[in-house]
Amino acid sequence: MTQNSFGRTVRGDLPDPETAPVLFEEVLMRRIIAFAIDSVIMSAMTVIAAVVLAIAGIVTFGVA
Repeated sequence: MTQNSFGRTVRGDLPDPETAPVLFEEVLMRRIIAFAIDSVIMSAMTVIAAVVLAIAGIVTFGVA
């Protein structure tokens, strides 16, 4: 491992954007899409949990 000009340790086996730019193309768009997919999945899980808890509350009249 080496250190860069800022004194940070840099691993030599990782790709570098300057030497392999093709590996870093469209990274921002892919991360935005992944965030959107994660948000949809989490929202769906929250809605399902809310519906299940609402039904359980109605069935047990809040005793549970």
